Amino acid sequence: MKTNTRLFAIGLLVVGLIQGVGLTAIAAPASQSGSPKSQPQENETPTKTSAFRAVGETYAALTSSDGVSWKTLRTQGETNCCGMTWANGIFVKVGSRSVIRTSIDGVTWTSRSSGTPSTLHGVAYGNGVFVAVGNEGVVVTSADGIEWIVRNSGTEDRLRGIAYGDDKFVAVGYSGTIITSRNGVRWTSRHSGTADRLQSIAYGNRTFVAVGWNGVVVTSKHGHAWTRRNSGTASHLWSVAYTDGNPAPPLFSCFVRADLVRTAPSPINGKTTP
Repeated sequence: MKTNTRLFAIGLLVVGLIQGVGLTAIAAPASQSGSPKSQPQENETPTKTSAFRAVGETYAALTSSDGVSWKTLRTQGETNCCGMTWANGIFVKVGSRSVIRTSIDGVTWTSRSSGTPSTLHGVAYGNGVFVAVGNEGVVVTSADGIEWIVRNSGTEDRLRGIAYGDDKFVAVGYSGTIITSRNGVRWTSRHSGTADRLQSIAYGNRTFVAVGWNGVVVTSKHGHAWTRRNSGTASHLWSVAYTDGNPAPPLFSCFVRADLVRTAPSPINGKTTP
């Protein structure tokens, strides 16, 4: 296996700065993000949504066809966006004050009712459903990204990230919280092996990787049993993404300083490479 082409990228300290604006989320077409099978595959003809979309603080919204050259989009006044995904031809972004917005092209956005007053920090798609997570352990689900239903997660800890892989959703949050679900409705608590805040999670090459405060990195094959890894840093880790050998990984494009990015071959082996 060529370990130099399949990497987990982990962001330290900041999610990213482009022209002084903090970026908190990014989404890519299916061929670049490893999203569900219902989305277009790599060998299909690109559509008008075949571009990266980055959103962040101060109403920032950027677009790029290659992840290298970025253009500022016209934005609507709203609270900050914390997470975004793309599936079934629709962008879904979530954020502060229970914000959920959807868009077909990543430019014009429509507000949706989340059914909760809590801030939402992450959203993922899998098994025919969108799942968003946030403060107070809130979980909301939607089959189409438009109508949302509040679910019982079984935890009141703040949830900061969510990923879909191995036929299940895995959400992470404060106090080392990890919960899993096949359908986004029934959730099971898992032992993470850490009390540190888990900030972000990604799935790739049959491995879940979660990162968080004090340099914590934990991995799992199926989301049930977790192993603590040596990240080589005590810095807070804000985000992790699986690049799958793409020439312009979306996460990299949001970083100004190379020393704020660490990569590791998949699966994580306890060491990091520059």
